[in-house]
Amino acid sequence: MVKAAQLAFEEAGYLVAGKKIEIIVEDDASKAEVAIDKARKLVEQDKVALIIGPTSGGNQMAVSSYMAKVGVINIHTNPSPVGVFMQKHPWTIQAGGAEPQLPTSMGRYAYEQLGYKKVTIITADWAPGHGFLDAFMKTFKKLGGEVVQEQYPAYGSADFGSYLAAMKDADACVSWFEGAMATNFLSQYEEFGLGKKMPLIGAFHGTFIAPTAVKNLPAKAAESMIGEWLLLPIPQCLISG
Repeated sequence: MVKAAQLAFEEAGYLVAGKKIEIIVEDDASKAEVAIDKARKLVEQDKVALIIGPTSGGNQMAVSSYMAKVGVINIHTNPSPVGVFMQKHPWTIQAGGAEPQLPTSMGRYAYEQLGYKKVTIITADWAPGHGFLDAFMKTFKKLGGEVVQEQYPAYGSADFGSYLAAMKDADACVSWFEGAMATNFLSQYEEFGLGKKMPLIGAFHGTFIAPTAVKNLPAKAAESMIGEWLLLPIPQCLISG
């Protein structure tokens, strides 16, 4: 997100209406309380005109609530949690849409186009994981599909062996992770040979197969994943075998 913003501002010459743009970058450490402290520092000390971010659902909710109180613009580039929409925060611009949007479409695609009737679910036990997968399941089950299993490893987990070993047979596995969790999960899914048994559906493409995750995959896992057993909801295309 930082690099994308820098690229855009570079192309604009770091100027808007003749005024110089200054970027201040803060790290929320994926913790809501840290995100609030950073937002407060940016608004009250640095006197920023707006804040772009944060990227994760729980932190977006916390910062959006704060920005509504202080009356400063907050731009979300990642899908926002439903709570932000429900509370109608007037100072938040949700450029990334809402968490349920792509997973809802993917649930319908999996059932109607791919013909999958039973799926198993696995994602991290935190707001974005539930936000994406709940939307997929709601649509999939409404159409008549069955979710045979739900597994929620703790956020930050590195070893998914026990979850993969306990994974029930289904037409497909539906999942979403971010960062190092995505790399570890995708690698281990291939190591356990599950790609040959069940296609893996990404409920949301963002960060699950980001360049930073893919480049850290073992070559064998990357080769077998792309074009063989990974399906992703992407605005203009679908990667599938």
